[in-house]
This record gives sequence, structure tokens and C-alpha cells, in this order.
Amino acid sequence: MAAGARAALASSVAVCTMVALAATAVATGAEVAWRDLPRLRDPDRFEAWTCRILVRSCRHEVHRAGRWLPSLIGPADEPI
Repeated sequence: MAAGARAALASSVAVCTMVALAATAVATGAEVAWRDLPRLRDPDRFEAWTCRILVRSCRHEVHRAGRWLPSLIGPADEPI
């Protein structure tokens, strides 16, 4: 794994707190960055631009996972 990809995954894990969500967020963020690359106005801001995309992707994955994750665990008032 390249150093940039390792750093992106580590940052994503910090935001998502789950490796599976972080990996999905990195893949989605890379796809969005590739697709939107022609929209990048200032090439000197590439790193900040991709970081913003990655953070948005992480937040989206956490939000999306929050819809189904509690249903897998069950209601809070059920005994374990």
C-alpha cells in the first residue's frame, strides 16, 4: 500500500472509527476526487481539496451506517 493511501486510511479510521467504513470512505473519496479532478481550480491546493473530499466521504459513511447499525445490535432496553 502506498504511503498516501496508508495516510488516507489512517485519517479515515480516525473519523469513521471502524476500519470497514474507513476503507469504503477512502475508495469512495478517491472515486469522487478522480471524477471531479477537472473542477480543481488551484493545483497547489490538491492535498487540501482531497482531504475535504475524504472527510465528507467519511461523514457520509458514518451517517449511512448509523441507519442500519443499531438495528443489528437491537434495542437498548433488551437484556443481553
